[in-house]
Amino acid sequence: MASESQLRHIVMLTDLASYRQAAEALGLTHSALSQTVSRLEARYGVKLFERVGRRTVPTAYGEVLVAAARRSLDAMAAANHEIELMQSVESGRLEIGSDPAISQAVLGTALAMASKAHPGFTFVVKTVSWRDRNRALLNHDVDIWLGPDEQNDHPDLAFDRHPFPYPVALCRADHPAALLGAQTLSLLDLTQYRVIGMDLPKPFHVPFEPLAKNLPKIQAQPKSEGAQFVIAQDPHLILSLLFMEEVIALVPATLGSYFIRDGELTVLPIKELEASRKRLPACVAWRQERSPAPAAEVFRKTVSEAFKELNAGGRDPWGDRFPRPSRRKS
Repeated sequence: MASESQLRHIVMLTDLASYRQAAEALGLTHSALSQTVSRLEARYGVKLFERVGRRTVPTAYGEVLVAAARRSLDAMAAANHEIELMQSVESGRLEIGSDPAISQAVLGTALAMASKAHPGFTFVVKTVSWRDRNRALLNHDVDIWLGPDEQNDHPDLAFDRHPFPYPVALCRADHPAALLGAQTLSLLDLTQYRVIGMDLPKPFHVPFEPLAKNLPKIQAQPKSEGAQFVIAQDPHLILSLLFMEEVIALVPATLGSYFIRDGELTVLPIKELEASRKRLPACVAWRQERSPAPAAEVFRKTVSEAFKELNAGGRDPWGDRFPRPSRRKS
């Protein structure tokens, strides 16, 4: 097999079509470049270059070898670049997959922390639902993933696990349920309204099991014919529906943080949700075929800090986590 330097020699000779010019560009003598070509011709048993007028051009055999040389050199350059990125977090690129059900509450804070510590790094965020997590990671579509934890581990993946606050029931301030005042509701009371939620794995359904078990029975009653349950992955769609329709959304409180604070959205007091002091499972996942790159380690650390900050909010996790410029104190 030809060495990397030999491959560079024949590519340069092809590009410049001159032994003299190629040798000068490579910092070699004419004789040394000729010897490279002679050795390769002897190894493959074919003529690789020929004179056509004043130009030195590859033969049909030479074109095949030069094309392979270009591919090999490109691959080596890419590998060298990736290794350099793995050795330093001062510059480079990390591709992050995120499920919007969790990332809206955590990812912005984590990226802000990481970018502040390493301003030269580029983060590329792709929307990847929890259903597609394994495929995206194992196919190298993303380097690391953040989202709700389905607690069904793949043997080729590694995980950091974090607690995530229970969702809340959100509606417009003028929604009929909101007009009941401070009256505590049950999840079963929501079946008379249109309810929307996010696509989440099974562990997130635990607090809503009474609703799921009784919904078919209640919907069969004439007075509840209008009730329905819509599932959406897009948090912006959920916010739009909250303002456009009389619906209740079972979502992370952070989704409506601005509007809760400004009184446009209301958090309904739901006894099953308020009684629970537990947290739901979220995770960061990555391929465990090798040690994570330093950039991924930095990101994992800032995600952990973001989760700690989120969970420190107690029963009011939205707090002032996302202050708009007009709301910030001068």
